[in-house]
Amino acid sequence: MTQRDHGSRPSGQGGRDLPDTQSHLVHKAIQAIAQLEAVGRDLLAEVRSLAPEAHLPAVAVPVSLALSGKGSRHERALDLVLFLREQIRESLLAQAAFERGRIYCLRCESNGCPHAEPPSPRAVFSGYGETGRPEWSEIAELLAARGDARLDRLYLDPQELVALTMSHDEVYERLLPVFGRARERYLILAQMVVGRFVPSGSPGASEPMSLTVQVARTGSDHPVLGVNLIGRPPRDSGLVPPLAESVLDGLGDALRTLNRELGSLARMKDRGPRPGEPHQAYLAERCFGLLRNAARDLEHRTRVNGKRTLHARERSYQADRPTAKAFEDARGAADENVMEDGREHTVAVLGARGRVHFFTREGKHVTSVTFPAQVIRSRIAQKRWRRLPPAELADFRRRVRSSDEER
Repeated sequence: MTQRDHGSRPSGQGGRDLPDTQSHLVHKAIQAIAQLEAVGRDLLAEVRSLAPEAHLPAVAVPVSLALSGKGSRHERALDLVLFLREQIRESLLAQAAFERGRIYCLRCESNGCPHAEPPSPRAVFSGYGETGRPEWSEIAELLAARGDARLDRLYLDPQELVALTMSHDEVYERLLPVFGRARERYLILAQMVVGRFVPSGSPGASEPMSLTVQVARTGSDHPVLGVNLIGRPPRDSGLVPPLAESVLDGLGDALRTLNRELGSLARMKDRGPRPGEPHQAYLAERCFGLLRNAARDLEHRTRVNGKRTLHARERSYQADRPTAKAFEDARGAADENVMEDGREHTVAVLGARGRVHFFTREGKHVTSVTFPAQVIRSRIAQKRWRRLPPAELADFRRRVRSSDEER
């Protein structure tokens, strides 16, 4: 959904007709406009290859007219052509910047490059790198970097949805100042990353996915505000980008207020509602607040309504469950890698490459999950996982051997 800011219009329409005796002046002006438009079309043809898919119907051109007969027309004409070329180039790129389902790459000045889309179903946009290239991460990495306690929710059984809001400043904090002008073509005011979930209508998908929800503004002469959904669904989900809000149950309802408010925000121009406040700063603050409310609403809806089916819960872990290694890892685990899970009252066995196997005290295998290293470190640091006392460790090893032999 996008909202266009049409800007201000002249308040009066009087005085538009000239006396018949001066109609020749209108004819001269028509010829001058025709010549300028011809120059504009030639310049557009020169830069068209930058964004061949974009439609640019018009641009605004300031013209200085010397009424005294003095001044160099050559210098003014050169300035006008140089200005017009840059105006057409920037306007063309701005028109092409907003494409549903893709991010604008500041490095390539395009949303058609390989950097513009998520590399995997679990990837979310985490911000721009120093050289303007979009960077992608898993939502677990973003939560871990912030020390967000909701990280554990991603590894519950069943896992819970997490929605993290990111501000305009967070998205651009690493970007070098030289990309400031290109940034205006697709300006991210705020965003929300959501994960992980099985796409709605695709319960047979082999893995869960994540989603990036952005409020972005494109262009400067006639800004467009819009909500962009960026995500790569699993191959076997039957879905293809660009995604609709229906990809996640409850997302449309959570964004309803945001979509309604964008219309009024698009009509605001130049400044915020408070004296001296820049319009862009107000937009960014307002959109961040709206997305933060949407994130809370979305998390609440999915927890309360329990929208994920049992099948989806089981499938969401399938790709991460290295169950075949459970007893092998348990037999070879060092003493310090066999721990008690104080919350679940199970025994956690740490294997290689992030594998964690959970057993009952009686040595029966419960489940296996691949955890990021930061999750493992966090649970040990928080003392949720503690080493088993020697006597209990020996008893557990004996019971695991017995259970393995019974298989």
